[in-house]
Amino acid sequence: MQKAVAALYRKLAPETVRGAYIVLRAALRRAVDWGLIAKAPTKGVKIPQGEEREMRVWTEEEVARFLEAARKSKHYPLFVLALSTGMRLGELLGLKWEDVDLEAGFLQVKRTLADRSAVKGVIFQTPKPERPGGRFPLIPLR
Repeated sequence: MQKAVAALYRKLAPETVRGAYIVLRAALRRAVDWGLIAKAPTKGVKIPQGEEREMRVWTEEEVARFLEAARKSKHYPLFVLALSTGMRLGELLGLKWEDVDLEAGFLQVKRTLADRSAVKGVIFQTPKPERPGGRFPLIPLR
């Protein structure tokens, strides 16, 4: 089993391998509980720790260049909002006009877009725990 995990790490992202391993380990433990197998083959398997990736952020010059190139896009206001607040894509796409207070100069994240498919339709959920009801100041568009 350890060799199989090592082979997956050579082909897949660490997060993908860890996620697959967690699901497999849970399934095999359940098989042991149900008496289908004597012991889980994942016992004793070591999963390498993921590498810390340094976040790459744009410089002010890169942001200015991007916004200049995007100025004629219908999504320009969304780009400005994303770059000036750091909001996640799901938070941006979950905004409604009722979340915006132009007089006070703030907007509040009350929902995030969780899924959008032909089968399920549009599904919103509450914001991530670290940003419940996050308030962001509005900045004027240039």
